[in-house]
Amino acid sequence: MKNLIFVLLILFLHSCATLLNNERTRLTVYTDRPTQIQFENYDITVNEQQRILVKRSPEPLIIEAIQDTTRKTFVARPRLSGTLWLNFFNYGTGLIVDFFSPKKYDYQKELYLNFATSDLKPEKFAPQRKGQLYLNFSIPYFNWFNMRPQNAGKKQSVGFFGYDLGADYNYTNNKFISLNHGVILDFPIPFPVPLDYFSSYETMNSKYYTISDNLRLKNIALGYGLSYSENNWMYHDMLWHDSEQDIFSGIDRSRKTQQRMVGLNFNIQWRLKKHFHLGLNYRPGIYQIYPSLGYGYEHNASIGLIWKFKVLK
Repeated sequence: MKNLIFVLLILFLHSCATLLNNERTRLTVYTDRPTQIQFENYDITVNEQQRILVKRSPEPLIIEAIQDTTRKTFVARPRLSGTLWLNFFNYGTGLIVDFFSPKKYDYQKELYLNFATSDLKPEKFAPQRKGQLYLNFSIPYFNWFNMRPQNAGKKQSVGFFGYDLGADYNYTNNKFISLNHGVILDFPIPFPVPLDYFSSYETMNSKYYTISDNLRLKNIALGYGLSYSENNWMYHDMLWHDSEQDIFSGIDRSRKTQQRMVGLNFNIQWRLKKHFHLGLNYRPGIYQIYPSLGYGYEHNASIGLIWKFKVLK
């Protein structure tokens, strides 16, 4: 009997969802105008935004909504809570208890009640509106370069890190203008560590400015526009041995070139959370303005996570 109690105690202490989740979970309901909603045993009015507490359950959450004279039923289906996967760290033993617990369930955290569609499922995000201004910060995590440095031939490289600062202004409900400035690098390792090089090597980076017109299709935004890029290629070559004096010395044989390109900008953004987007940018340069004038082709591209914050409603 003591052994059984000990085993049950261990299982309960390791069941992540049962221990970490409350019986109820907090959701945020969005509407475009005052709306009366009914769920469980509650009857409240949502004035554009309202937080609610609902009971975790394997059953769908039914929300009856009345807006003006229109009534609509919304259905939010349950899903497994993210804390359930923390049982990975106890080799899955906590899943035995969590399997029988309603605390393992959760619902979509943000519910936009859209009366303009026939879909009964609440949308994930409240729509952005005309006149709103957003500031954004991005980390271009993975970058790709294609350059033609003067007297060096075609060069390509991939790497990590950089930064991007920008602003988005919604000039209609589903279109926005974006201005961005950024720098991308080809750091060879996907996490920041000090590096020592013991032979010659090449590096690339690019500083750019873009302006884009963007079309928003639910949680996806497609953009096109113009870009200006300063593409830098560097060759690092240190000769450390002086054969005449038979001593070690540092002779720098490095080279650096810069090409300034005017071209296009194409981007795709996928909204993951309220403030977080995944972005893909492609900036082809088609006309060189430095060190000489003429048509040519270079490009840089990046994939990264974008943080967006509204500063003007």
